[in-house]
Amino acid sequence: MKWFLSTRLIMTLICILLPPLIQAAPDNVTSEQSASFLSKGKKITFISAGNYSGIEDSKDINISNLSFGKAYYVTDGLGLYGEVLAMATQGERDGIDADVEGIGAFFALRWHFIRMKNWSLFLNHGIGPLLFFEEFPPGGTKLNGLTQYGVGMKIRISNSKFINLGVRHIHISNGKGFVDDNPSYDGHGAYLELAQHF
Repeated sequence: MKWFLSTRLIMTLICILLPPLIQAAPDNVTSEQSASFLSKGKKITFISAGNYSGIEDSKDINISNLSFGKAYYVTDGLGLYGEVLAMATQGERDGIDADVEGIGAFFALRWHFIRMKNWSLFLNHGIGPLLFFEEFPPGGTKLNGLTQYGVGMKIRISNSKFINLGVRHIHISNGKGFVDDNPSYDGHGAYLELAQHF
C-alpha cells in the first residue's frame, strides 16, 4: 500500500490554512500556558505525513511517508524527537523501477528559535535507519540511513493541540558500507504534523 500525497497539494493547503489558523488561535490561552508550551520537560505525541520530490539523479522518484512519534523538551525551545515511520517510493532511475516500501526510525533535534504566544518557528535536523523491502535506490541496498534537515512553523489550534507545517531536504543512502557503489536519493518536500502537548 502506498500513501502518495502531492507536494503541490500540501503546499497549497499550507497557503490556504496558515492565515486563518493563526487568526483563529485561541485567545483564552493563559500567560502560563503560553510560556510553557515549549518549556523544559514538555512532552508531545504527534503524527506526521509528508511528500518529497527527488532532485538531480533522483528527479523521477517521489517519496511519501507516515509516522508516529514522541518528543521531550530537554530545555526551553529545544526538543528531542523520536518517531517510527512507513515510507513508500514511486518512480524510476535509469529505466529501472524504484517502487519500494520500507520502515524505519528517526531521531531529531528541533530548535524553536522564535517563540510567540500561539506560534513558533523552528529548525530541525535528524538521522535514522531505514529498511526497505527491496533495494533502494536501484543498485543500492535494503538497509539505508536517512538524514533530514529543514524549517517549520508550529501553530496552536487549542490549548494543548498544535499543527506543524514544514519543508525539508532528505537524503537516503547506504554510506558505501554494503556495496561498491553508493547510490543515494536526495529530495525536497513538505510535511504536516498534528501534535498533542502534555
